[in-house]
Amino acid sequence: PNLMKYVLFGDSSEIIEHDTNSPTSYGHFNTDGTIAVGAAYWRDTPAFGTSPAIHRDFSSLCGTPILFDPMGGRLSEPRILMQPAVVGPDGVATSVEGFDIFDGTSAAAPHVAGVAALMLECNPGLTPDQVREILETTAMDMDDQTTSGFDDGFDFTTGYGYIDAVGAVSMSRP
Repeated sequence: PNLMKYVLFGDSSEIIEHDTNSPTSYGHFNTDGTIAVGAAYWRDTPAFGTSPAIHRDFSSLCGTPILFDPMGGRLSEPRILMQPAVVGPDGVATSVEGFDIFDGTSAAAPHVAGVAALMLECNPGLTPDQVREILETTAMDMDDQTTSGFDDGFDFTTGYGYIDAVGAVSMSRP
């Protein structure tokens, strides 16, 4: 093969050679029809005086090329999806034992799903594409801190920005 990707999990490994700082997204959230979600600590958001919200550095970097179709056939050209779509809050307290403070995209994604549920309660006729478009349109732009200067609009670190629940639900009204 001409291309090989490896992803290290946890903090115990260090790349000492050929570190490309390339995208780490793969699998189910790097597919069509998904809304990949980044994470921002809830206290580092506009509601708590930090604007724009600050992206967590452990959230996956998107932009991984898709090289094969669902049947395993090689695509004539790699596809790169516009992911993550948005960023949601993490670092939240829960009543679940072992998850006193719930961090990461595993915590942020349910918040975004909750906003999507409120949007659908407001307007059950919304399609999945419309839900995604509204979430993206109403999101508050964030900066990709790995690049110089402020990145206006979409980037592969923060997507379209931090979710705006009130704005998304308001825009969902029929």
